[in-house]
Amino acid sequence: MIALDALELWVGDLREASRALSSMLELTPREVAAASRPGENMTALGAGTVAFVLRQSSDSGTRVARHVARHGDSIADIDLICPDADALVRRARDYGVKVREEARSVQIDLLGEGSILHSLRHESIFAAPTRPPYSDLYLRSVDHVTYCLPRGTLDPVARVYREVFGLEEVQVEDIRSENSAGPKINANGMRSIVLRSTLGFTVVLTEPASSSACGQIQRFLDAHSGPGVQHVAIECRDLTATAAHLRANGVSFLPVPEDYLERSYERLHDRDLRVEDLRRGKILVDTDGNGLLFQTFTRPLTRNASFFIELIERAGATGFGSANVRALYAAVDNALRDPNRSLWPVPAETSSEPRLHLNEMVRWSRTQIPFYRKHLDGIAVSDLSALRSFEKSMTRDFGRFPISAGGAPGAYRVLATSGTSGKRMYVSFDKGEWDRTGDWLEKVGRRTGLMPEDVLLNTHCYGLWVGGPALDLLATRVGAGLVPVGATGFAEVLGLLSDGVGSAISATPSYLCGLIDAARKEGVDLRRSPLRLGFIGAECAAESLRQKLRTFLPEDFQWIELYGLTETGGPSVAFAPDPGVPELELNTRDFCFEVLDAAEDRAIPAGKVGELTITTKRINGRTPLLRYRTRDLVRITAGSPATPARISRILGRVDEAHKVGGVLIYPAAISGIMAEFLAPSVEWRAWVRPKEPDNELVIEAEASSELCEAAKRAFEDRIGVDLTLTPIPVGRLSRSYQKSRRILTGASATDLRQ
Repeated sequence: MIALDALELWVGDLREASRALSSMLELTPREVAAASRPGENMTALGAGTVAFVLRQSSDSGTRVARHVARHGDSIADIDLICPDADALVRRARDYGVKVREEARSVQIDLLGEGSILHSLRHESIFAAPTRPPYSDLYLRSVDHVTYCLPRGTLDPVARVYREVFGLEEVQVEDIRSENSAGPKINANGMRSIVLRSTLGFTVVLTEPASSSACGQIQRFLDAHSGPGVQHVAIECRDLTATAAHLRANGVSFLPVPEDYLERSYERLHDRDLRVEDLRRGKILVDTDGNGLLFQTFTRPLTRNASFFIELIERAGATGFGSANVRALYAAVDNALRDPNRSLWPVPAETSSEPRLHLNEMVRWSRTQIPFYRKHLDGIAVSDLSALRSFEKSMTRDFGRFPISAGGAPGAYRVLATSGTSGKRMYVSFDKGEWDRTGDWLEKVGRRTGLMPEDVLLNTHCYGLWVGGPALDLLATRVGAGLVPVGATGFAEVLGLLSDGVGSAISATPSYLCGLIDAARKEGVDLRRSPLRLGFIGAECAAESLRQKLRTFLPEDFQWIELYGLTETGGPSVAFAPDPGVPELELNTRDFCFEVLDAAEDRAIPAGKVGELTITTKRINGRTPLLRYRTRDLVRITAGSPATPARISRILGRVDEAHKVGGVLIYPAAISGIMAEFLAPSVEWRAWVRPKEPDNELVIEAEASSELCEAAKRAFEDRIGVDLTLTPIPVGRLSRSYQKSRRILTGASATDLRQ
């Protein structure tokens, strides 16, 4: 026997949020019996049986503050009255659901990471035994609450609601395909399940229709930084009059497809409908077989456009009309493409995507970090383009921690660059910066379908290197199992996979090559392994190598590319959400990006090759980056040159482009051809050595003369480069399965061999 008591809205500004709800929805204060938690302020507002409890905390260590910092203002907890709460808690624990006991309630955490919370109480949180009287026109009760969940979690969460909470499944929808009854929805649609208690508490669970979907549900998960409540539906007696009343208060509503309205009115022409009133009010109408259903959505309330109010009137209908579900989906989908049109009067600084406070960051960096004091000396800051860019080699005279404030003392984590592209540089991070990396990797994990039942084999190095500890966050943030393999040999990893341990792996392309080679030698068929996800990064991989490696792995194996730097806290810069599309989605929440000319501080037009340049948004982090040149070459694929949103995969490095025989050649071109002709396990090295009038390219490969000759012809035909490509015996070249360099400058043959 479960009933809804209150919706807890956790906010950054209690006064402004209360004012907005009071003025727009005409909610009135409610008296709460329970005291606020330490470090928190609380108020309650309601109308009819609709009740919101608003919480704010100025203490960054509280759950409320952490939630708002990560998700923005949103519904964080749903309070339920459950007379037999003790029995429900026992079922939850037996089912493995996380339970947290508080002074006057018990909190159930359905996903185990704080995004779907229910506080259970034996009696109401409110002091008054009766509710304010109903209004003939206004809000009466909460009809349902809708959650957006990562793909793969809908069915497990629905099972918990059935088995633990005792809710009954009443409707299932799948709108991934076109349907003549409503607007056309493509593979970016959703699956949904509706569950209801005997006392009317109703939840609607939704998830993206496919792992590569980028529609409404996925956009919510991105804007909200994880699962949560997308909207609350409030029932009213007369929806047309209520919508008009709220519109006069400044509430605006989402537009709905005009063709859908016309079809709906024609389909229901035998009903007594006030068509013109419905059209003016942007109100959808449908039937579930029992009666009519009227629905409309407000525009987003919060600044990240991730929370709405739905108004609903039931004229006999007990379920949800399929046509309305599709039309509302399309309306919300369009709204999330325009996140700036929200109703919430909260300062921009509290939105889900922080602004760049350039003046404050420059001032703080000059004060705390000697390199920036000299580098930015005499510069008047007007906008980002007024700053001089810099790259790592310019910091070498400023000590071991050239761009980190305070060095190691007091740091949460100290890391060091690999040294493959110059002098090793140390960087230090505070906990907030490290949590930022975790937030991004959690988003990556959820977007790509990494789930709690998965086990990640993390093969990256630990110690001073960023790969191991950063990729640990990928697993722990989504609750997946973790095996920190590190430098463990291939035989141990193959043994784990043979025993069914490891559905995901994090590795460099070189490590994956080595693992496949070891499996071939041991007679292990990795195509039969449990691997389905690969988080691959730290070095470039040509598309020909990717395709070749995939032939040795399970058919459904997804290659998820990660990109980042030690200086950014690891792979927190970009990832490839769709393995089939050769582009990376940038982390614009935490960084500002530019693609600049390699030789000067000038933006490169979209589609042209330029150098990716990064600026951090956080003002007082230990390691701020101000127009930091990554030396990585990319093209913009979405967004403007000043604010790119997506880029190509890494095409090469500025400092590795070489002129050979009059032709400018990038490492990616060399690697691509070598990967096409040689097996993944074949080792090779190339070096560029001076020879008038420019340079010559020399390659040695542990391959047959025939393969070397075929590769040599490909270089001549495709790139126009005449080179020396020599076959050598197997085992002559050294091997590295972490971050490796195969293309060197000025090296002799003996430098490349064991």
